[in-house]
Amino acid sequence: MEGDSDVARYQRESAEAVRFLDLEGVPDELCRPAEESVLPDVDWLPFRHDCPVPVTDYVPLKEPQPASCQQCAQSVARCADFVRSVPECSGLLGQWWDNATFDLARLSQGQRLEGVRRTRTISLANNCFIPCARNCWFDCRREPGEGVRVLDYHQPIGSQLARDAIRQDIKGWPDQALASYVEHGATYPDLPHALTLGPQLLSLADGFDRAQKELTELVDRGWYELFRHYPFFPFHMCPKGCTERKLAKDRPRPTTDASHPPCGSDGLA
Repeated sequence: MEGDSDVARYQRESAEAVRFLDLEGVPDELCRPAEESVLPDVDWLPFRHDCPVPVTDYVPLKEPQPASCQQCAQSVARCADFVRSVPECSGLLGQWWDNATFDLARLSQGQRLEGVRRTRTISLANNCFIPCARNCWFDCRREPGEGVRVLDYHQPIGSQLARDAIRQDIKGWPDQALASYVEHGATYPDLPHALTLGPQLLSLADGFDRAQKELTELVDRGWYELFRHYPFFPFHMCPKGCTERKLAKDRPRPTTDASHPPCGSDGLA
């Protein structure tokens, strides 16, 4: 409707995609009375029990990073400077960028990558980082030349009043880990300190232009951000692909290979 916000329009379009079940399409054998069931064993299956609420401990925010990480951030002009200038590090990274650029150009021209994909997964670990950057995490979202910041684990989400109210409401809830995530955001476990870059999924060729169009719409809504440089350092790239939606034409659903495994350049997984 005219005047709808982007979110309201998206919700309305999703609701309009829901359809009533067409009973004419239901097989006759599934419409028989219970006493005529073709699956007698179903009568003996127990009802599924409710999933119990887990009992967990509260997860506090991580401690701020040491002052040495801040000093390291101030010693470079951009996050790419954290990578050592040797063939097995910056040279390998340069090869990855060239191959990834070639593959994306091929996808943008409507060509597939089966048998010709050049991009291979690489992972640079601490032995490829300058000494002061090892075991530090950096926020690189500023434009080049504006400086690098240490990643802030303590930056609040939402208003303090709202978070205090939520914390009071969930006091005594068994799943205190979930309660802590609601209060101040999810706390990730310790991840491998590695810069891991991989190829895009082959399925991205099935809807590259349309996926790009939808990505642009998500950026316009403020749900995604695009960067011409590292947004963080180090980080783990998740390969992207797409698949067709059953209820919406010309709007491929993006897919993500979140299990893409890291393999450090120092031989550590």
